[in-house]
Amino acid sequence: MASARAAGHVVTDDINGEVPEGFTKVDITVKDGVRSSAANCYLKPAMDRPNLTVRTHCLAHRVVIENGRAVGVEYSTGGQVHVVRADREVVLCGGAYNSPQVLMLSGIGPADELAAHGDQDGAGTCRASARTCRSTSSPSSSSRPSSRSPS
Repeated sequence: MASARAAGHVVTDDINGEVPEGFTKVDITVKDGVRSSAANCYLKPAMDRPNLTVRTHCLAHRVVIENGRAVGVEYSTGGQVHVVRADREVVLCGGAYNSPQVLMLSGIGPADELAAHGDQDGAGTCRASARTCRSTSSPSSSSRPSSRSPS
């Protein structure tokens, strides 16, 4: 960093902070000296847990809500629509774009946005205020599918 600064370049301690330009130390995930993904570092070691099921090549349609509680997820794969139900909790990990999208498709989100997309009553009015999501309706931590049959 001293060399960059000596050459007249901007040096910042946090590229995600107030000064988003310049030279900085990069935050990366490293395991055994090799750059690694979050899946390799966190998901793969947990794959044998009985409370975790991972489904790939699927498209999440919505979080299934019953009595104000997330109880499962509707998804499609191979042209078929499925519902998986959770024994305890649902985790929604779709990233910065897809998590809010799936929540809104589930009727959870800003009431004005939901109404603009046809959710005039029901879920949008029940679960959303004028500009905020009600946190008690959003999914939280991990679960495995229950023995209950999918709808």
